[in-house]
Amino acid sequence: MASLISLLQKGYLPRELPPSFSAQSFGSFAVAHGNGWPSGKWTRCAQHNLARPGGLRRVLRLPNPVTYFHLARLVSSNWQTLRQHTWNVRLSASRPSQITAGGRPIVPRYAPSELPRLRSLRRRGARYILRTDINQFYPALYTHSVPWAIHGKSMCKAALNTPKKGGHLTGNKLDKALRELNDGQTHGIPIGPDISLLVAEALLAATDRELLQRCAGLVRGFR
Repeated sequence: MASLISLLQKGYLPRELPPSFSAQSFGSFAVAHGNGWPSGKWTRCAQHNLARPGGLRRVLRLPNPVTYFHLARLVSSNWQTLRQHTWNVRLSASRPSQITAGGRPIVPRYAPSELPRLRSLRRRGARYILRTDINQFYPALYTHSVPWAIHGKSMCKAALNTPKKGGHLTGNKLDKALRELNDGQTHGIPIGPDISLLVAEALLAATDRELLQRCAGLVRGFR
């Protein structure tokens, strides 16, 4: 499973930052003292504009460390549920995986260098190629859709009639934690922390499943 210490030490800072930036001491301190930190408060992410070729910029976002600790603890405690959900459908080439020795705690299943091989395997014998892109996916992700993606619409609606109003569901806890680190907003998740890949894949895994059901036997490709 993705341990809390690894999510804090190696999955907190964006991978694009230079090696001189490290969260090792933060992770150790948070594991030792974080359970006593206040929760349920809204915080804002710090922003860093990453320069890209062609004059473009990618906006990386760094969550408040206290709020991120509570999110990381939630993900670590429910790792098996979240991983199983994202791996039930094998259409995604970026479904979250783990590496055991160093590096980031959550990485895509296939590295970018492996994508040409996947393209060759999926495209052989085909006459046409359909290629599309989800523009600005992380900044546009609606956090309230995460519970429906993980548990299904019917379960989430039925949970509203329980005494806890659905607060016991992992998806609703995740939605709440994501909103707390984004100043209470339901619009967008930060680009940078490893947990964002897991959240994005949790939502898109449900999309993959729906696509395969509607186009049974017609889909050959990868996301």
